[in-house]
Amino acid sequence: MDAADKSRGGEQLSRIMIVDGYPIIRKAIRLKLEAEGHEVVAEADNGLDALALHRDTQPDLVILELSIPKLGGLDVIRRLKMHDKTLKVLVYSSQDTGHFAGRCLQAGAQGFVSKHDDLQELRSAARAVLHGRSYFPREALEVHDPAHAEEDGSEVLHQLSARELTVLQYLAQGFSNQSIAQQLAISFKTVSTYKARLMQKLHASSLVELAEIARRNSLLEGKESAPEPHPEQFQAMEGELQLLRSMIQSMPVQMHVCDGDGRLLFCNQAFCAFIGLSLAEMQGRCVMDLGWLPAADVEGFKARYLRAIERAEPYTIDLELQSHEQRRVLQHWGMPYRGSKGQLLGMICGGLDITERENLLLELSGAKEQAVAANRSKGAFLTAIGREFSAPLNVVGGMLDLAGEDSGLSVRGQEALHIAREANGTLLRLIGDLRDLVSLESGRLMLESEPTDLRALTEQGVERYAAKASKKGLTLTCSVAVAAEVWLDPHRYLQILNNLLSNALKFTDHGGVEVSLQATPCGKAQVEVQLVVSDSGIGIASVELPMLFEPFALPLDMERISRGGSGLGLALCRRLADCMGGSLELESQLGKGTRAGLRLRVPQACAKTR
Repeated sequence: MDAADKSRGGEQLSRIMIVDGYPIIRKAIRLKLEAEGHEVVAEADNGLDALALHRDTQPDLVILELSIPKLGGLDVIRRLKMHDKTLKVLVYSSQDTGHFAGRCLQAGAQGFVSKHDDLQELRSAARAVLHGRSYFPREALEVHDPAHAEEDGSEVLHQLSARELTVLQYLAQGFSNQSIAQQLAISFKTVSTYKARLMQKLHASSLVELAEIARRNSLLEGKESAPEPHPEQFQAMEGELQLLRSMIQSMPVQMHVCDGDGRLLFCNQAFCAFIGLSLAEMQGRCVMDLGWLPAADVEGFKARYLRAIERAEPYTIDLELQSHEQRRVLQHWGMPYRGSKGQLLGMICGGLDITERENLLLELSGAKEQAVAANRSKGAFLTAIGREFSAPLNVVGGMLDLAGEDSGLSVRGQEALHIAREANGTLLRLIGDLRDLVSLESGRLMLESEPTDLRALTEQGVERYAAKASKKGLTLTCSVAVAAEVWLDPHRYLQILNNLLSNALKFTDHGGVEVSLQATPCGKAQVEVQLVVSDSGIGIASVELPMLFEPFALPLDMERISRGGSGLGLALCRRLADCMGGSLELESQLGKGTRAGLRLRVPQACAKTR
């Protein structure tokens, strides 16, 4: 990089690290800094990662939120400055300015900007700090008034250490000792010691009094009244969310997208009609507070949503609502939504009115009838979802193909289209698998057997994944020992092979994948076919193996979501194998790899049948 690249308009550009618990906020800051020509060398969502990334990347400036897990922001500032006295630290926080700006200055920070201010303020502060000037609100640095401090206890708070202050905040927010220990990476006993010390220093006799002291001194402001997202933060998300917005608008069922705190980012018209408000009236507000939930259920639902966000896992819940004095039952669901770089942006949520289904179930008298009806209703629901979703998704796919024909599209635009096509194709394949699963469970799926060259079919199927394996740096080998043709359904055989190969490549980072096919005559013009797909991937825990063949039985944790696992493929393969008169078995060792074996006994095809 030459001198012209390192500076713009005479201004020296810098390497910057961003530390904030919210991916959306980090994205907005990144876009703002990169527009100025700076380089964002690292991002962290907790204190411990921030310290490690600082050692690895050696940034010129750290932009830091105080309220982060695993290590409080003030502790992080002190440790960063101990390691590198020349490092510049700018705090961008939702915590109370009057109390924390001075503490940040004492800890070694060069500036403080409140998240309640416009993002332009952060830009100005970064420029000042990078040029060697401090940037603190004037009112935050005024001399402390001892008389006033004695009344509200703030004088004592100024005597607390950074760690004591962080523990006080967590206690006031209702965290248990065990949760605080996990957040700050310290022992349960240490948290208890801090708690006792705080009660002694603040002359508090209970946790309620501690919480009241924290509230009076605005220590909870960043948590209780988090700032509304700035328009610039919404703009920073547009690139990530535009395709999703278009797809959701075309869906016939009510759908909406929320951020990590449950605030509405956007929704489709069906959701607006359900709530009875326009998007402009709802955007930025907490979805749980829009009046559609019974008052008694709001807090419980909100806790469940935040727990799902914290664990980055999907959830489903049936809600009983009262609409115009009529009982309505809504099946509500949420699915974590990630950006193109894997960062968690929030939740895609939806709802389906299942009142008629629930009323039908209530009318059934026996447990057997209820089970049968529920299964039938599930099948009808999955079929309806497949039917309603496939048409809009096919339209989206067509529009993406049309956009791809634009010769003037930039390289970045072409890459975005490629990602969108892959996402659209994945959704269409998932819907197809759901339809097949429903047909299999209802006995409606019919096999269409024909004389098949298994050697050619298998080699063609493996070849389709060669580019994907090469892109991941994996070897992909195929060994086929089949001479004669056999009678089977080639489409269903290839469906099993594709699922097994796709899973193997998704969950393998090093080594490779091996495919072997053998056919052994077993008399009476029958042939036993054995297809084996082996990988050197991450493997599967033994306790999870029995659940793999049940649809969605395993929770979609962050590992499975980031690798694209749906929880459906192996269940479909097992049922297809059963339908074809065969079997599918799985062997795996955690950390060593997985071996999937398909066995089929099929008739041998004579040459003249072709």
